[in-house]
Amino acid sequence: MKLLALDIDDTTLCRDGTLSQKNADAIHRVCQSGGHAVIITGRSPLGARHVWEKLPCDDVCVCFGGAVIVNMRTGKVLDEICMDKYVLQKALNHAHTLGLVSHIYRDDTVMTEYANEYSDKYVSYLKLPPYEVVPDIRNMLHEKITKMLCFTETERLWENIESFRSVLGDSAGISSSSKHLIEINDPSADKGAGLLHLCRLLGVDKSESVAVGDTTLDIPMIKAAGVGIAVKNAQPDVLKAADIIAPDCDEDAIAWVVDRFF
Repeated sequence: MKLLALDIDDTTLCRDGTLSQKNADAIHRVCQSGGHAVIITGRSPLGARHVWEKLPCDDVCVCFGGAVIVNMRTGKVLDEICMDKYVLQKALNHAHTLGLVSHIYRDDTVMTEYANEYSDKYVSYLKLPPYEVVPDIRNMLHEKITKMLCFTETERLWENIESFRSVLGDSAGISSSSKHLIEINDPSADKGAGLLHLCRLLGVDKSESVAVGDTTLDIPMIKAAGVGIAVKNAQPDVLKAADIIAPDCDEDAIAWVVDRFF
């Protein structure tokens, strides 16, 4: 295999957000042997940078769940898919109807309707700048928005995802990036399309790629890759979609993958 596509949270990183030395060493071996290791994440470029800097990954990274492809070294955006402004407004209002806190991204800036503990914790964990409070956010038509994120109770995650799908239909891509986060993008922006874009850019046939993930946001790249792998702690639908199940993210899953495929 020539390309290793890595989700970040609860896949390459442990549950506590740390990177194991075994995983770091394994990724280094991939690159030393002439292969490619690429990050494909739901995070923004700035949120992904702190992980990218610790790894010998390729400069090109897929962010926002496939909506942005960026050169992390230069900061140059190579491709960007923004949400339709009317679909976004509809999604923001539906989140309000469901009683969910939501926020949207313009580049690396998070914007939300009011100050809240969920967004506080989110920007702190990802080391992002303080978010902007936009009280009239639901009444505005926003341009250049790459992603919308909603915070939900774990027990209502799938109920709320289905509610968004019933309202937005095919006009948005709706998935989950954790047990309490709903991701909403343009329907053409997903990690599978991002993986194929990187394969073309790096001159690698998709049959020679391995993708590893844990949430429904990762399913498109798991299906697009030559070998699609779910970590043991993945969501049930991801386990079903994968060709192979790797160990838990807390058990050096990426090192296990590299040992077997690279």
